[in-house]
Amino acid sequence: MTNRKRQNFNEHFLKRRCFFSSLYGVHFSDYSAVLIIFFKSIKIWNDYLLPSLVINQEGMYTFPLQMYYFFGEYTIQWELALAGLVLSIIPVILLYMFLQRYIIDGVTEEAVK
Repeated sequence: MTNRKRQNFNEHFLKRRCFFSSLYGVHFSDYSAVLIIFFKSIKIWNDYLLPSLVINQEGMYTFPLQMYYFFGEYTIQWELALAGLVLSIIPVILLYMFLQRYIIDGVTEEAVK
């Protein structure tokens, strides 16, 4: 990235940050943005209502929706159900492992203030 492009990018980023700061009345740090990304991704990953209303084809089910249909009305195979639930949490754990440094830095930075 050239120096001029970097400068334009930084100016654009600062304008957006000032707009959102004035709009919401709070100042978002980089660490706050990481937390927002983390919590929004958990919400999207665990979304149940919208896919259950929109998706009609069995092969297109999302993972939480498929886990709901996996639990039977009268019988359930608990070992398979619990294995599926453990597999469903792996992406969230991986996301936290990648963002852990930023989350911890943000918590300690805000604690010092």
